[in-house]
Amino acid sequence: MPDKRRRRRASQAAFKPRRSHRKSRNGCAECRRRHIRCDKNHPVCFNCNTGDRACVYPAGAAPENPSEEAAEVNGHTEKSPPSQSRSPCQQIPIRTPPETDLHLPSEADVFSATDLLVFHHAHTVMEQVGLGRKGSFHRVLALGMRHRIRAPYLLDQLLALASLHLAFDVERSPETQSSPLYAEMTPESLRHHATARQTRAVASFNSLLSAPADLDMDAARFLFAGVLSLQSLAETLGVLRATDGFRFGDFMDRMVACLNLHRGVRATTGRAMRDFLPQSADLSPIMEVLNAVEDVDWSTKPRGHECQSLIDLLGTSDLGDASLDVCRGAAHSLQWSFDMCRSLSVQDGPHAVSAFAVTAPPGYVEALRRCVPEALIILAYYGVLLHRCREYWIFGDAGARMIRAIADHVGTYWQDAMRWPLQQTGQS
Repeated sequence: MPDKRRRRRASQAAFKPRRSHRKSRNGCAECRRRHIRCDKNHPVCFNCNTGDRACVYPAGAAPENPSEEAAEVNGHTEKSPPSQSRSPCQQIPIRTPPETDLHLPSEADVFSATDLLVFHHAHTVMEQVGLGRKGSFHRVLALGMRHRIRAPYLLDQLLALASLHLAFDVERSPETQSSPLYAEMTPESLRHHATARQTRAVASFNSLLSAPADLDMDAARFLFAGVLSLQSLAETLGVLRATDGFRFGDFMDRMVACLNLHRGVRATTGRAMRDFLPQSADLSPIMEVLNAVEDVDWSTKPRGHECQSLIDLLGTSDLGDASLDVCRGAAHSLQWSFDMCRSLSVQDGPHAVSAFAVTAPPGYVEALRRCVPEALIILAYYGVLLHRCREYWIFGDAGARMIRAIADHVGTYWQDAMRWPLQQTGQS
């Protein structure tokens, strides 16, 4: 008798109809990629929420009946009234930040293992070298974290600059090379990662330009533009160290683009920097160096003479009036930067270098683009300023290399004008 019961049960099990499988046609991309059932909860499904993954739905996908999906995910086929059933995502309280990031593309808030290592490097190594004065980089990094939702481009750009610095360390520091933490990283892969993060930062910045601005966003935009221009300068000066053939024209094209980018710092907020810098609680401790310099009454301070021979040269130039005016303006701006450099500590010298890049007249940049000899001579004097700040990791020997490249390009006709820059860098 027991055998008959077992045979009857086996026969019933063999012919038991299988529950039909409902495909998640409107499931999120991540669940479909992983070939798992999606509860289709919007904006974040249960699987992505518990796995901390980016949850993205196909365009036009609408939320389906959450009650039915919840029953199927939990292994039941009966349908419950909407008022009595919740999806798993509704059962788990989700803390939503006050600033929603749903406007961001799916990958804009995703960070890789490389990002984590770069962030560790930024937090542990770059405090004293990242942006000059000790602590400045950490303050900006903290702002990048705080504004990660509304201004994600700032954190991405800081990671891009930190990637460049780590590439520099891996290339030149035996301690970093031997560290197991960075064992699989190469300078080339880190520079590639810096470019990728910068590209994502710029795309995010452009997509959010129309967003309402306030003091916090003005500060984030200003800092983003400054760090972006600093990375651009680092990459431009890196061309001078190229081992596969240096081309002067390519370097000048990049230098012109770099100076235009620096000048764009003024336009990032849509209003004059003096209108919001003093009001920004975020920027006041970071910009205290520049504020102190701007408060100096230069009429009572002795002016330097670094650019005097340059100004005398322009007095005998046969340039047209328009070009001559912008070159004179650039020479006076450069002298102001030299004076500023002397008033700062060694670690704050890079601010003087950036000051000239930001204040150089637009017409001067155009003269550089045309490789006007007088404009190139001014750039050689700028190389002396870079050389005086060579302890900063971005500059190094770039000033001396730039002066040498300009001297070779302009030739012997301008050797008298090039004598002082060459002497200052020990190349005469």
